[in-house]
Amino acid sequence: MRLFESIGGRFKGSEPVYLRGAVALLIACAVLYALYLSTASKEKKLEAKKAELASFDKLRDEYATELSIAAPLEKKLNQTRPGLSAGSIIEEIASGIGIKKNVASFKPLETRSDKGYEQSGVEVKVDGVTLNQLMNLVYRMEKHESLLLVREFSMKSRFDNPDLFDARLHVELVSRRP
Repeated sequence: MRLFESIGGRFKGSEPVYLRGAVALLIACAVLYALYLSTASKEKKLEAKKAELASFDKLRDEYATELSIAAPLEKKLNQTRPGLSAGSIIEEIASGIGIKKNVASFKPLETRSDKGYEQSGVEVKVDGVTLNQLMNLVYRMEKHESLLLVREFSMKSRFDNPDLFDARLHVELVSRRP
């Protein structure tokens, strides 16, 4: 108040206006600061949500990739005819390739059941086949309408003819448990 009196009385009666203006300015600054703090926290939440969305996008892409791999296998699983065995399928394939006489033995493996699926396996020994015939056998097992899994595969060349191979395969037929 003395400040206004020293200026010469020009501002007499206007002190409340300046005081009100200063208070209004302080309130406006406080509101703006509160808005700034509010938007800063919203921006942090927005960045966190963007990161979460990116991780969901990555998971969606992984799921789509896994689904594209699993869908053909499930289709094969649903096409498996009842009464088939891995041994009969391999005999059928070997006949188609022309190596039925080279199939030396079949040895049944333990049948396993897990989570609604049955895996019946066979160990197959094939003697004196070329690499091309062996690859045709594996390729046709992979492309067969039933779901066949090659669990073990070993081959060795023959001493008497290095162009011929002896192979041992553990093959499992996967089907839904009845």
